[in-house]
Amino acid sequence: MTVTEIQTLAESYLDDDIDDADALLWMNDFLDEPELVEVFRYTATQSLTVTSDDTWYDRTAGHLAIVEIVDSEEDKYTGDFELNHDRDEIRGLPADTYTITSITVPTAVTAVGNTPVVNTVFHRAAAVYMAGKFKCKDNDQNPDGLRLIAQGMSKARSATRLLKDQDRREQQKVKRSTWA
Repeated sequence: MTVTEIQTLAESYLDDDIDDADALLWMNDFLDEPELVEVFRYTATQSLTVTSDDTWYDRTAGHLAIVEIVDSEEDKYTGDFELNHDRDEIRGLPADTYTITSITVPTAVTAVGNTPVVNTVFHRAAAVYMAGKFKCKDNDQNPDGLRLIAQGMSKARSATRLLKDQDRREQQKVKRSTWA
């Protein structure tokens, strides 16, 4: 769904029109919501060549929690490492070249005709969140607006559980052949 389609869905909850500028602003608020950044599981990678385990190396700006570190042989690194207080530098990795996968804030949407870069299961949650923002536009304590914002965030968390659980079908066993 594009932001325009999410906006249209939000308007259906409201029976009112949302300005394009507000829709874009609120979509980006949803993507940048601190409580939801981890929920989106939006990731990016950084290549890092380490020559000394005592040296601090810069992490890519905007990279948050580290999901995985893979060395040059494509083996998952499971050893220790250290992050500085601001979490924008890393040290303690043995000399090698690494690919570091980190959670990042999803890229902001620049036009209402664009599609947000998060999984589509989050788009309906964004519409509910957007409807709540509309209700709170003139009164930031509007109970209906606050309820819709909370509901949109809750729907986003539920969508994450759906993505994490994925396929729950029981494993099927294949019968062994009786002939050689």
